Amino acid sequence: MTNNSNNYDLNVLYEAVKKLSDMPDCKTCRLCEENVGLVYLLPQEEKIIKNLGIKIQKSTDKVNFIFRNKDGWCDAYDYKNNKCTIYNNRPLCCRIYPLDLIIIKKEIWWIVFKE
Repeated sequence: MTNNSNNYDLNVLYEAVKKLSDMPDCKTCRLCEENVGLVYLLPQEEKIIKNLGIKIQKSTDKVNFIFRNKDGWCDAYDYKNNKCTIYNNRPLCCRIYPLDLIIIKKEIWWIVFKE
């Protein structure tokens, strides 16, 4: 990684969290889709996701997300076939589940989702 927070190698980051993303249920994404919420994107991931034809929802707080369709599903999730259409290119937040970041009183906190 470099000093510029927007200029780092996603492959290095993805490799560092690989053990987290090798959970048995991860191949389907249904666990996240039914229990979690928005799929946030790092700035470098936005271009990749957009190039894959996935819609991005812009946010007012400078964090953008994968668009949710009218039924509430992530735009990259094929709910009929129970699979992620961009699994090999999924964003960091999908790779680190059940870990996540939230903001509480303007502070960033790590959380762990518990089913």
